Amino acid sequence: MGELGYKGSLQEKAQSWLAETLIAPEKVVEVAQSMKDKSKEGTLKRVIELPEGDGLDYIKSIQGVFWSGYSKYTGNFRGNLTFNIDRPWTEPVLAQIMAHEGYPGHQAFYCRWDYLFQQGKLPIEASYYLINSPTNALFEGGPESALHFLGWDRDEEETEGITLQAKQHYKLARDWIDMQRMAMTNACYLFNEGKMNKEEAVAYMMDKGMLGPVEANNCYRFFSHPIQKTYYPSYYYGRWMVGKGYDSVAKDQRAEFFKILYDTPHTTNTFIDAISDLSGSRFQPFEQVKTAAKDFVL
Repeated sequence: MGELGYKGSLQEKAQSWLAETLIAPEKVVEVAQSMKDKSKEGTLKRVIELPEGDGLDYIKSIQGVFWSGYSKYTGNFRGNLTFNIDRPWTEPVLAQIMAHEGYPGHQAFYCRWDYLFQQGKLPIEASYYLINSPTNALFEGGPESALHFLGWDRDEEETEGITLQAKQHYKLARDWIDMQRMAMTNACYLFNEGKMNKEEAVAYMMDKGMLGPVEANNCYRFFSHPIQKTYYPSYYYGRWMVGKGYDSVAKDQRAEFFKILYDTPHTTNTFIDAISDLSGSRFQPFEQVKTAAKDFVL
């Protein structure tokens, strides 16, 4: 934030950045629409091929739900996206979530899986991938890394229509989301282990993750659900695993990486093994790094 010119404490810098990039609720769909074609173009050019019939029938807003964005696959390579406008949206964060829900995130995954299945190239035991429900960390880890696949947060990539200044904001948004995910995942664990009640969990997320009250309460509604709580950590750990996997392979190996990620059913362990084989060295995405206590954020 300091490199972008924001002054003061971390909270003061964050408040200035969020206020400067805030999108009015009634403009969220319009901004998301403006990103759709560009992200799909980047997906086809840099990530995977999709059948001609692929597309989104609509992007709309919603209120009263606990989630931020939702991708619904409706079949025949079509889908739609919905964004919760109860929560505040900034352009850099919306870009991350738009790529997550759309291209090259969930919509691209759903469409690719359906296409492969119809071509007889996806084994029958992988048909469970076609339902709109997370199965493991890869299900959310791929979409969580989607904007990174596009190169929108990498200065060295020539990505059409994305300025260097925008990339700086997108990189900052990725760090911001990671920080919030850590607080949210910790709160999920502490609440479900009986070490925090609702009020404490919400306060913890607002303090450590700088979430607003709407976001913190929505997150609580997510990870306190008897079923949804079991896969909530897949967002953070999936993003960590897939993002590190992508960065561990050489540029000329990216096509093979995407084949592993999009075209091959994997568990967490088999994905780690596949990336190890591809990179030629043991891939250890969850290896802990010792951190001095004074540097520990959470």
